[in-house]
Amino acid sequence: MKTALKTLFVILILISCKSNKIESQESESLFLGYEKIGILDESNTGILWLRETLIKFKNDSVFIDQNPISVNKKDTLYSSSDGGFYYFQGIKTENLNKIKILTKEIACDYCPTEMKRNSEGKFEKIDREKNFEAEKIPNGLKAHEIIFKKIKNRKLRSELY
Repeated sequence: MKTALKTLFVILILISCKSNKIESQESESLFLGYEKIGILDESNTGILWLRETLIKFKNDSVFIDQNPISVNKKDTLYSSSDGGFYYFQGIKTENLNKIKILTKEIACDYCPTEMKRNSEGKFEKIDREKNFEAEKIPNGLKAHEIIFKKIKNRKLRSELY
């Protein structure tokens, strides 16, 4: 009798753990979109410059990683010299099929520092923010005329800060 109760107890714990894991995976979603950042190399107009943007929702938190890429026909190149790697964290609020996203930059690799002159005439850093509204669409999001497709979930660098 004791062995049967112990076995049942272990099975219930395992089922509970599996259930919690499924719930946590469902509360996370990752979306990928490409934002045009213009043509930086005027000598080779066949190259399209984009910012690969990953948006991850984890409960009410938002994580955004942005990586500069260039596309030339079927070749995709990642290069730190072509623009910064931006990382944002923030919160989201949902209302029907709209998602309001409010984030602040938490890190940036190879990015210029934006400065402004304060009232005392001294320069101070401008904190970057990425705040926008996205619309839910089938299998994705739409924001600023950019379509973000839902992709397989993975860890983002912005989650590590």
